[in-house]
Amino acid sequence: MEINDTHMKEYEKGKRFLKKGTDGDKDAVHSAYEIFLKLRKAYPDHALIEAYYGSTLALLSRDADETLEKADKAQTALDALNHAISMDSNHKDIRKLRAKVCMRLPDSYFRASQTAIEDLSFLLDRYKDDPSYLTNKEVTEIKKDLRTAYKNVEELGDVDTEMQQQSNHASVKNFETLMEQDIPSHKDNMENNEKAGQEFNNGKNLKKFEEGKIYLKKAANGDKDAVNTAHEIFLKLRKAEPSNALYEAYYGMTMMLIARNKKIPLSRLKESIAGMKILDGAVRAAPHDSRIRLLRGRAASRLPEEYFHRAKTVIEDYTFLIEREMQKEGFLRTEEYLQVIYQLGEAYSRIGQNQAAVMCWKRLMNETQDPDFLRLLTLKMKSLEGKPAVEHNAIPESPVSILIRRSVHFAGSEIKRILEDKNFQ
Repeated sequence: MEINDTHMKEYEKGKRFLKKGTDGDKDAVHSAYEIFLKLRKAYPDHALIEAYYGSTLALLSRDADETLEKADKAQTALDALNHAISMDSNHKDIRKLRAKVCMRLPDSYFRASQTAIEDLSFLLDRYKDDPSYLTNKEVTEIKKDLRTAYKNVEELGDVDTEMQQQSNHASVKNFETLMEQDIPSHKDNMENNEKAGQEFNNGKNLKKFEEGKIYLKKAANGDKDAVNTAHEIFLKLRKAEPSNALYEAYYGMTMMLIARNKKIPLSRLKESIAGMKILDGAVRAAPHDSRIRLLRGRAASRLPEEYFHRAKTVIEDYTFLIEREMQKEGFLRTEEYLQVIYQLGEAYSRIGQNQAAVMCWKRLMNETQDPDFLRLLTLKMKSLEGKPAVEHNAIPESPVSILIRRSVHFAGSEIKRILEDKNFQ
């Protein structure tokens, strides 16, 4: 369907506003949305207008303050772009628009990287058949995005860079063991934490608690039935001992695993929010319990910052743990202590607190002699070279940062990464 002259002027204006919106102009985003919303009503079967409409929704999602609003708009944007593809699957601009939106979404919730790979591969295939199909600049950008998309689904492909070669050496056994430490048992931790409401009231509950942790471990490894079993166990325990904050914290972790298994992104986000609220409640009930702080800190560290804004939670919990260790609490073993400092640096980096991140990693360089761990820390600090001490408009995690993070085997689903260690055995 052809666009008439009057609507064509609006169409071109909408594209200009969309470009400004992509560069960060929030007012322009709303203007573009209003234009394409009207054009969409006038031309309901126009695939490209549908795609531009979806792109404006994606930017509205980016700028929304509330997590669920962000997720709802992002899903609606994807639906519109998918509909546009169904109307005209061979349209170059529609493929480019959908790929760009998919690249911006956190893959742990929207699983959109595979769609981006499909679109980008389509474009490159057409370019191979017709070199005039894309400009050299477009080809370079598409190849870069395709490499990033493959990284996001842990299919690194043929990434021939020094960064990958070096970071591959960083995934060493010694550092892997750093990620596989026990949370000290209740007995080990009793004297150093609040006792009120934290003791196990009877041996039966303690036995069920240990059983629940076993199922939680199985759940983290992908056993969906174990998720439900663990959830039921900790649900009963929290009802039996409502003042036991540790039961509450583990119940919150089962909610995070339930979120992982949800197929619809919005449902996944809702369950994650519910799980984190429960963990927040456990911390409020027992703010000085290092075990609960460690659980919440690890859970929060794996959530996409753009949607959850939980880096400050990680910083709060891990700073608490470090301060307790400096007071000679003795809760964390040496390897755990190093892990906390490392992830604290990650959290600072995620919100643009670059100087604080570097300080964490420099501190670690003085704490370890492991050559591979030192190489990893060097890579992390190098990735922040030239950046200001504080970036007020922190950007999402870069592809390089993702690659470095994955080089230490933070692989699998977000929740599995939290729970795959012996803390839950």
